[in-house]
Amino acid sequence: MNETGAVEECVEEIDDFVATLERYPPEVLAIALRAHLAGLLRVLRERGDWSDSQMNDFLNDLSSEVLESAGE
Repeated sequence: MNETGAVEECVEEIDDFVATLERYPPEVLAIALRAHLAGLLRVLRERGDWSDSQMNDFLNDLSSEVLESAGE
């Protein structure tokens, strides 16, 4: 499986899992997912998998995606 296929499969599995959490308000899910994402990003940085520049690019892209969708 190539990286794109792996990402798509992972996104689908995460979507399925998040759907099981519908009893929680979106704000609660966002905070919980932020905590998990922060932990994952910390591990990527500590292990040297991502440089500070890559981390900044990822966070900037995430912010842009959120803000772009809010403007639609």
